[in-house]
Amino acid sequence: MTSTAPHAAPTIQITTFGTLQVVRDGQEVDESAWRTRQARQLLKVLVTERPRPVATDRLIDLLWPGSGIDSAATTLRSAINALRNVLQPDRPNRAPSRYIHTQSPGYAYRTHPDIWLDVEVFESLLRQAEKSSQPDQKQRLLEEATALYKDDYLISDPYADWVKSERERLRELYFHALLTLADLYSRAGNYSEAISLARRVLSKDEVRENAYQSLMRYQAESGDSAAALITYERCRSILGEELGADPSPVTQEMHSRILNGEIDVRSAAALAAHSPDAPSA
Repeated sequence: MTSTAPHAAPTIQITTFGTLQVVRDGQEVDESAWRTRQARQLLKVLVTERPRPVATDRLIDLLWPGSGIDSAATTLRSAINALRNVLQPDRPNRAPSRYIHTQSPGYAYRTHPDIWLDVEVFESLLRQAEKSSQPDQKQRLLEEATALYKDDYLISDPYADWVKSERERLRELYFHALLTLADLYSRAGNYSEAISLARRVLSKDEVRENAYQSLMRYQAESGDSAAALITYERCRSILGEELGADPSPVTQEMHSRILNGEIDVRSAAALAAHSPDAPSA
């Protein structure tokens, strides 16, 4: 199984959830080692596009817009060399890089055993969780994966067009993982954790209706129908204000079932087993 934390083998750790951080041999790479800001930006672009190569012309348009093609091409080669040296400082002059390859029509980041990349580990854990038929194992894998998601992908580039689709894709994976994990907790009777995760999703995306549905169900099943009804009113208000829409028929039906007392409440024994004050075994 892929671990969430770097183990002894990788010598480079790259963190992309939040702001970019590169740690080499246990030490964060100093700002001065990059030589130029564009070397950092190059790494971000190449990691985002991996394993596809990024065309030289596109890199120039992204990082040096408006520059003359000849001078920008020279600057790009210099930045590529700086990036290669950051990742592999012992690389002999003009020797090929293990990690940043020259590949037509430009350059490509290549996965390597020396590098631990958080986003790759995140997706690997999610794939393992999806394949697992064991609830305990699935829960553990999802816990490890969601713990890696410290913040949105490369959040220090909030308006960069080249990262928006990848950031949104990873957000969707994260939200799906949280709600899947919440459902596993609820099935085990651990409603406090299930409710907490549904609220975490809504704290980052307040118009995500399926998170309201999950939260309402967990609240009702745990015996707090009043809170579930308040959640519905919040959902109705926010969807109306932000999207000009009413809750979906599914959400409205759940609201009616809660009002009519049609949601089964878990037994007191099951709920007590996961309460904060429950005695340890």
